[in-house]
Amino acid sequence: MKTTIIKRPLPPVVQYMRIALKKPKPPKDELVCEERARVARKNISINQQELRGYRQQCGFQNTGYLPFTYPFLLAFPLQSELFLSDAYPYAVMGLVHVRNIITQHKRIPVDATLNIDCTLIGPEKVYHGQHMTFYTRVFMGEELVWECRTVLLRRGRKHPDIAKEESLDTLENPQRIVDWEVPALTGVRYALLGKDINPIHLFGFTARAFGFKQPIAHGMWAKAKAMAPLESHIKDKAAEVVVDFKLPMYLPGKAQLGYNVEADKIDFSLVDPEDGKPYLNGRVRFL
Repeated sequence: MKTTIIKRPLPPVVQYMRIALKKPKPPKDELVCEERARVARKNISINQQELRGYRQQCGFQNTGYLPFTYPFLLAFPLQSELFLSDAYPYAVMGLVHVRNIITQHKRIPVDATLNIDCTLIGPEKVYHGQHMTFYTRVFMGEELVWECRTVLLRRGRKHPDIAKEESLDTLENPQRIVDWEVPALTGVRYALLGKDINPIHLFGFTARAFGFKQPIAHGMWAKAKAMAPLESHIKDKAAEVVVDFKLPMYLPGKAQLGYNVEADKIDFSLVDPEDGKPYLNGRVRFL
């Protein structure tokens, strides 16, 4: 497959406006699930100021290595480029981030120079509609050090002949618990840092315009926030972290992380402490 090199991504505001105004031409024939397009960035250096801001927002310690979830921020502009391409022929609004899988083969030093590519895969028929997946790879030189699968649900015609997708269960009676207050401007702060300026995450009036009663936290902020206390248990181990996103976290709000640490895995859930409803369920599996 041909790879398009992106030398300088568009500013986030410009990217979002172009995505919002894009008028897709639905395909006449049913699309086959396949790799549809790939884009890449080369020789990426880490912005140390942004990295410090990410640690501060999400709670990661300064270990000399990138936080487990940080490369997602570096890849996000590539996802936006794929949305803008002809390879994605649908409207973007209404997509739901339902699952995220990150595999870290090796910790990435903060002074590393990285090459990143991102491939759009789909549409895959599922019970509730279709899945579109962004598959991201991060390299140091020729060595693959980090991978991510961002799975998005495009709701549409159901396929009752396909089994419903399996999902991680909410953890009951966790061994360890961490509680947080989540401020109202959490979405704004993360949007400025993470380049995801979707209005549903910003202010009350922008969220209500898209059917939400309040702004909601970014799913990848919630995953990062949950991962920060777990990273000390992972250290330099190769690991895969699967997260299933459940209910929106309204801002301002509260969140409670519960987790169990075992020899070969860590199970965790991020829930509303008042009613126990899950924002996300996750599992760390050591490779």
